[in-house]
Amino acid sequence: MSNTPAPSLPIGVNLSEAIDGFFYGNFIAAVLFGITIVQAWIYANTNTDKWPLRLLVSHL
Repeated sequence: MSNTPAPSLPIGVNLSEAIDGFFYGNFIAAVLFGITIVQAWIYANTNTDKWPLRLLVSHL
């Protein structure tokens, strides 16, 4: 029997092309989600709107 380990992926398979798009897409989504959270926090702490508009904004 041979003691050399089998490679985990076949030689010639390049996953970096597929993983790059996934990484950058998730990174951009996380940044946009963070911006949304900051905007919601600022609105919640500084608004002077009446309750129907606050309710509408909270559901959006």
